Amino acid sequence: MPVAAVLSTVLLAVGTPAAAGSPAARLEPCTVPGSTEPVRCGSVSVPEDRSRPDGRRIDLRVVVIPAVKPDPAMAPLYDLAGGPGLAATGGADFYLTAGQAYRQARDIVLVDQRGTGASAPLACPELAGTGTTYPDAAVRACRERLAKQADLSRYTTADTVADLQAVRAALGHKQVDLFGISYGTRLALAWIAAEPGAIRSAVLLGTVPEDARVPLWHARHAQDTLDAVFADCRADAACTAAHPTLARDWETLLARADFDGAARERMRSSMVATPGLRSLPLRIAQMAAAGPPAAAAPAGPPIAEGLYLSVTCAEDVPWIAPADRAAATAGTFLGSYRIDRQAAACAIWDVPRRKVPYPQGGSDVPVLFVAGERDYVTPVAWANAVASRFPRSRVVPVPFLGHFPDGLSGMECIDTMVLAFAAKPDPSAIQTGCVASMRPGPFDTAAK
Repeated sequence: MPVAAVLSTVLLAVGTPAAAGSPAARLEPCTVPGSTEPVRCGSVSVPEDRSRPDGRRIDLRVVVIPAVKPDPAMAPLYDLAGGPGLAATGGADFYLTAGQAYRQARDIVLVDQRGTGASAPLACPELAGTGTTYPDAAVRACRERLAKQADLSRYTTADTVADLQAVRAALGHKQVDLFGISYGTRLALAWIAAEPGAIRSAVLLGTVPEDARVPLWHARHAQDTLDAVFADCRADAACTAAHPTLARDWETLLARADFDGAARERMRSSMVATPGLRSLPLRIAQMAAAGPPAAAAPAGPPIAEGLYLSVTCAEDVPWIAPADRAAATAGTFLGSYRIDRQAAACAIWDVPRRKVPYPQGGSDVPVLFVAGERDYVTPVAWANAVASRFPRSRVVPVPFLGHFPDGLSGMECIDTMVLAFAAKPDPSAIQTGCVASMRPGPFDTAAK
């Protein structure tokens, strides 16, 4: 699980028997970057548009990491990446190194979502280094290029769930376990709605409800998290001593002309994980004195921005009403900047709106929800709302945890809970006492 990371020596036979009428999985022995241990790599071919089965096709990149000691009672784990736009196979090395425990008894299946990784990627290099969020000219250039090679309206959650069903059938898996983080939880919930009998259990970290309307709540939740970090600093003697003028520094920064919408959006992005939150008071003091830093290349794995736009411009932005914008952004440091820029990008991207197929009634699938109490992207309240539809579920809030699972001592606590849930998918039986020992690092008090 990517939770513990920053996310058999006997080769199985080439190829996997598929159910009648399902696509075949073309898998061969291979290795992945970061490990020399053999795994299986290949692809499953699916139609880009299922209403036109004879039309353009997509080869979905699939990596299967075999169990060390297979247990027939265990279901394979499908790891669903976030974003949308991240490639699931990019985390393969984790399961071969620090995450070995997750594949002791069952296979791990990684599928690059259509539009990501090696599955007909919808990358937008035109957006790199622009310094602003979705500049019109760059978005238009990317769309015009990608539209020559892909139907951008067919890269949605529902299309991806159908792809995952096809992969499951091609690999001959009757039931599967799901792990989803952030957007991966949307995929998991939509898969449960489409094929509940095929899902043995699910672990969702940073849950996205169907009415999230990304990025409607980014400004409000980021403001709430900022206020919580200020309170955390006031309660911390070292932070208070190092930053006695934090509130005044913040007002100074807000008044700076160069702390514009793009700079505020970059600051919001820096708050995604706990380490960024613990450095926030120091960075505010520095920016109040010297101004915001220039835009830098994004850290971490590349995201397929075209896929991000195809998903959010179909499933989120069209459902944001003007009155919702005002209510969700009033009194926040970010204001409507992100919504305005993403809405403008979606007007250019021009794909039809789609409803996300989530479970609407009760579901018997056991689900473990893990939610960070400093997560401005997917707050605990969202996990609680979705969990109310799952009688066999449990929400485990983690104090001080941001959206990305990193930056607390005792992070292995989450691994322990998830592994226990895999062995026995009964949320009520999970021991959560170790959560109390998960603590953030100290606030940064001096430049490193």
